[in-house]
Amino acid sequence: MLRGREHLRPDDRELLGFLVESGGQAFEAEIRSHFRLPKTTVWRMIKRLEREGLVEVSKVGGQNLVKIRAGETGVPEGS
Repeated sequence: MLRGREHLRPDDRELLGFLVESGGQAFEAEIRSHFRLPKTTVWRMIKRLEREGLVEVSKVGGQNLVKIRAGETGVPEGS
């Protein structure tokens, strides 16, 4: 998943690790709570990973659900 992406920031790598541990997805609010970071900081991390094609964001009940893109880690889509 991270092969060829050595340029990723350590905090972005930590976020990806958290998503993997969370079954491949987590709400933005869960991410903020886990890392104890401001909303803007977390959103910038998410957007960087989205630009890399590693995650996708969808709205679920008015919240942002961040998912690892299918095939990126072997985590099945929808799990």
